[in-house]
Amino acid sequence: MSDSSQKRLLIVDDDPVVTRVYENLFRKEGVEVVSASDADEAYQKLRDTPPDLVLLDLFLPKVNGVEVLKAIRSKAATKNLPVVVFSTSATSRYVDAAWREGATRFLAKDHFDPTQIVALVRELLDKTEGGRSKAAVVAPPTASNEELEKTIQLLPTLQGELRDRWHGLVIAEHEFRKAKVKEVTVAVEKLSEASDVLRVGLLQQMCSGLLPFLAWLQDKPINITDSALRTGSQATDLMMALCDYAGDLQKEPPATGLIFLAHPKITSVELLPVMRRARLSVVSAKEVTPALSLCAQNRFNLILWDADLPGPSTSDILHRIHTESSNKETPVAFITKSDDFEARAKEAAAGGYDLLGKPLVPDELAVKALTYIVREQLTKLAEFF
Repeated sequence: MSDSSQKRLLIVDDDPVVTRVYENLFRKEGVEVVSASDADEAYQKLRDTPPDLVLLDLFLPKVNGVEVLKAIRSKAATKNLPVVVFSTSATSRYVDAAWREGATRFLAKDHFDPTQIVALVRELLDKTEGGRSKAAVVAPPTASNEELEKTIQLLPTLQGELRDRWHGLVIAEHEFRKAKVKEVTVAVEKLSEASDVLRVGLLQQMCSGLLPFLAWLQDKPINITDSALRTGSQATDLMMALCDYAGDLQKEPPATGLIFLAHPKITSVELLPVMRRARLSVVSAKEVTPALSLCAQNRFNLILWDADLPGPSTSDILHRIHTESSNKETPVAFITKSDDFEARAKEAAAGGYDLLGKPLVPDELAVKALTYIVREQLTKLAEFF
């Protein structure tokens, strides 16, 4: 039984690694910690173990952190509960919305290290008054039928905006590309808001994956390579299809998948944060022999293979993966040098594989992987529509 004078913190984050780190740090500070990985679990914890403060991530599955905050502020028992929002600085739209809904404070994960965040939250906890009132059941706010219908009718307009903005970026001269990325970002943010209202988990997932990628492109327009444009075009095409099926996809959960990476330097551990954010898992190998062995023994949703990995040619690798392993129908993307990307792209179209440019960028990899995983899920679901 916990000490009634001990402060209790609720951490709401769907990344178990992040949650575990903060649980350990706060417990060392003498704080009782409970955690939740999604909105439904957060509502239950608010009811069953009322906290003194909530540490809330904005990117959550199904229902985002802003909606959770809105639900907290809508109930008399929790309307004054301190809520600290912590997320990446790339989520500016969500941060602005969180402030409007009554966030106590915002802490950027990429600007503060965990010990600094713990110190700042501890300071706020020390200022909270002792004693907790039993919280009423907090239910997620749901859109009215009128709002749902209005959002469904708005989707074709939002589709058109995203399609036109992305095309504008693709054809833009280099000096105008940064502004064009901003326009695409606004279009994706609008679609993200619509997907939140409609509870279209697959579209929410794609928007959440694409926004950090766009932030990376806008930060350094030199990153807008042929590879980045190819990846973004595939993602936006898929988002168009998701909008077409939005009415059938309501309340469908986000997709999950297993990715394999064959690369001489980058490992699955390095990719863990960005892949967890995308709700994907990754396995890696640095050499051809163990890589082929893993492909023979496991079914993956996407295989990423460094084209310069010493050993068989890319055509031989593709043949062996598709004929001698458990991945006869698994899509394969080869990671290749940017200076020969255009030539390799023509070969890829004929050879039945995809490409990623070097240097390999985690945010682009996540969007590429999400596109394949979500497309596979949509294809399966479309059979029942």
